[in-house]
Amino acid sequence: ARVVSKRSGGRVRWLGVAAVSVTAIIYLLSILPNTIVFVLLSSNVDEIDLENKFLLVRAPHFLSALNVLCNIYVYYFTIPSFRNFVNTTFAKAVRRLCCRVRKENADADEKRRETRCSAL
Repeated sequence: ARVVSKRSGGRVRWLGVAAVSVTAIIYLLSILPNTIVFVLLSSNVDEIDLENKFLLVRAPHFLSALNVLCNIYVYYFTIPSFRNFVNTTFAKAVRRLCCRVRKENADADEKRRETRCSAL
């Protein structure tokens, strides 16, 4: 990735090239089992028992789903602007949640005080 960045005269950021490269590699690794299963099932359908056929179909689907999830982590660790966006968004969400919880606790405490005072 750094070599590609140097060749372009610094116009291309090497972290962006790394993100694209890692994403492409993960995609190829996740699609490879689908190709193998397609070839196996199209040629030797009778020789594969039902349990193995189920595993052969489910494992590639799992890897494809894992590919989608990996993209988030690849982008987070290689693209600083995406990392900053995720960090600020997460921090805002945590602050809002904490404020909501504090408000609900304060409201519950106030209701408890009111019921105690009215009982006396």
